[in-house]
Amino acid sequence: MAPFTNALSRIYDTLFAAFGHQHWWPAETAFETMIGAILTQNVSWTNAARAVRNLEGAGMLDPRLLAKTDPGEIARLIVPSRFYNQKAERIREFARVYVAEFEGDPAVMAAVETSALRERLLAVRGLGKETVDSILLYACGKPVFVVDAYTRRIFSRYGLLAADASYDRMQRLFAENLPRPGTLQRLPRPDRLPRKHRLQEVAALRPLPHPGGRRRAQVRRCAGVTGSALTSSGRCLSRS
Repeated sequence: MAPFTNALSRIYDTLFAAFGHQHWWPAETAFETMIGAILTQNVSWTNAARAVRNLEGAGMLDPRLLAKTDPGEIARLIVPSRFYNQKAERIREFARVYVAEFEGDPAVMAAVETSALRERLLAVRGLGKETVDSILLYACGKPVFVVDAYTRRIFSRYGLLAADASYDRMQRLFAENLPRPGTLQRLPRPDRLPRKHRLQEVAALRPLPHPGGRRRAQVRRCAGVTGSALTSSGRCLSRS
């Protein structure tokens, strides 16, 4: 097994042992998942979920209704998701495409070849790669890996990926090294890992120091020396 594949499998097994299956995406229908993927852009899932519930309560979780509803009315319902005016436009545009080209049917959408469907959805204004891949995976059951901020944070800290690696580069690495396509669930946030299941316990893997951590430690040590200051090179010099 290649080193990256081996490390990936061990990290995943540790997370799975700690948390079990995450049953993500939390939605009753495929269309709710699609709308949720748009609403959660640049905001916590808690806020996005409130916006979803508002749409549901107003009877608006219907692609045909959303496709012909004024964006201002949609925006009023999705205020908790932030950037609600932009997201309202995106939701209406997506709903129009979903109805016109896929009959408002998730099965029709899922039947389209993955790369062709991905390209079409990326052409919808306001839908980026993470949003589209979330729709492909969680609403259409396509075996794609969704890269998010926590994916980047965890694996760059372990030196397995460069912190500035592109979305496509990260996605390709996972796709090429996953034992089975589509089996890796969304990773939990690093700060929510229980102590006994910290990733540091994965054998032979040690996280790299957090960027800036060494500098902060030097500042603290130097601050304890009366009348001293830390230079740009990391030296603690007396001001007297």
